[in-house]
Amino acid sequence: MTFLLPCECGCCVPVTAVMAGMTLPCKCGRTVSVPSLLELRQLPVEESPPDAVDPSPQQTAAVELREFYQHLRQVTPRVWVAPAVIVVNFLVFAAMTVQHGNIDDGSVEAMLLWGANYGPLESQGEWWRLITSAFLHFGLVHLLMNMACLLGSGPVTERFLGNAGFAVLYFLAAVGGSLASLGWSPNVVSAGASGAICGVNGALIVILLRSRNTIPPAVYQFLLRGPVLLLGFVLLAAFFVKRVDHAGHIGGLVVGLLAGVALYRPAATGPVQSRIRRPVVVLLVGFMALAVAFLPVRARVSEAPDWIMGFAQLERLESEAIAIHNAEYGRVKRGDITELQFAASIERDVLSRWQKASTQIGGWANVPDQIKSLVDKLREYYQAMEKSCELMVRAIRVGDDQAVRQSDAWRKKADRLADELAVEMKKLEK
Repeated sequence: MTFLLPCECGCCVPVTAVMAGMTLPCKCGRTVSVPSLLELRQLPVEESPPDAVDPSPQQTAAVELREFYQHLRQVTPRVWVAPAVIVVNFLVFAAMTVQHGNIDDGSVEAMLLWGANYGPLESQGEWWRLITSAFLHFGLVHLLMNMACLLGSGPVTERFLGNAGFAVLYFLAAVGGSLASLGWSPNVVSAGASGAICGVNGALIVILLRSRNTIPPAVYQFLLRGPVLLLGFVLLAAFFVKRVDHAGHIGGLVVGLLAGVALYRPAATGPVQSRIRRPVVVLLVGFMALAVAFLPVRARVSEAPDWIMGFAQLERLESEAIAIHNAEYGRVKRGDITELQFAASIERDVLSRWQKASTQIGGWANVPDQIKSLVDKLREYYQAMEKSCELMVRAIRVGDDQAVRQSDAWRKKADRLADELAVEMKKLEK
């Protein structure tokens, strides 16, 4: 639809809804300011030729959408930040796959090596993980889903905000999501671009709501539908889907909403300096705000136990104990050592490791609910292995048949607990 905007010279300048807020030249040399969409609707409409056929609502919406995107291209001619972020995510995933093979939910060591978010490491000064974790993904499906969402909302948001504005938005939302994830679950390994992407969609919603009087209704509804559906799904999933970093999503969304308010400007062209000055100010203010939010997170992270390192130490003690036991058993079977020497070696090098493992896991406190059952069974397992080993040494030294039977009973219990632990591990993997 074309409106006729009057000029002081008496002429009328034809304008469309997507030109709302712009300044246009008239044939007389003067300039006219295009009012808001609500005011445009009060102006006369350019008449169509008598034989013209009125376009359908779908055709009108298609024309308005095309014209609006043409206008956005004038605002931000080149979109390169969002595509660059997508390319970097794919390159990082490809490099990780080449180095470590298949990357999935179980690739914790690889993720930590490449910069995943993990409280105990951040508490040691590795705070750069707050941003690097936003470029890592637990598997190809995780990567493709996030990049598809970013491809859908990133370019249009970048055209609204400009290249610098979008870069600042993405950075702040990524760090905000990582901080929220860290504060909620400091001893859980997290990674992914979803927090930043929620922030991008939150900012796009803010931009559209504040521009609703200058955007044609059909275009407004079309652009708003995508981010609203995505964020609705994310928030709904928080109640039904486990093992998803909901805190990171909400943290990125909140930062994105605030950044969208701060970075918003009417969709009209302007000097490059004015389009860079605002993002720089928002970056500085946002960084200081995140630094303030970082203080309570830092206190919580400093108190978080390193479960990954703890489990790794227990696994090392168990592997060493089993390896030494098997090696010494082979020596006594071959006649290289006596049974008493075997008992002494088991007491010195095997029993001590089971005791150390039992003591270590017995001192764990504030165990998260998701691994509490696993830790309880693991504690029983180490105690059973310790008791079996202790009774076996006693049986060899004093020839106690009852101690032999008791040692076998404790070992059978340990085997049963090992089977239950395998089931618990499968549950956690799901």
